[in-house]
Amino acid sequence: MFFKDEREMLADAVDSVKEPVRVFDQAIEKNPDLIVPMALIHLVPIVLVINGAVKVVTGHQRLKIEREKTKQVMMRSSIETGHPRHRKFKMR
Repeated sequence: MFFKDEREMLADAVDSVKEPVRVFDQAIEKNPDLIVPMALIHLVPIVLVINGAVKVVTGHQRLKIEREKTKQVMMRSSIETGHPRHRKFKMR
């Protein structure tokens, strides 16, 4: 199925993909004190993404609330002025 050159190329590609993992493992074995700083380095982007997502969701909810408040104010103002569609609900 594969020629010998293709097998060698595939093996080289697999080795090149696995090499960073090996280097990382060797660095951790030599310096176990690096575990905590590496964990923190990886946690910072995750925390930032979660924080941003929460702010987007809460901002969207606030926007919906403000739109509803605006609709209610517009409805009340049209009722108070006796808008033709709402004359029977005219407030005194």
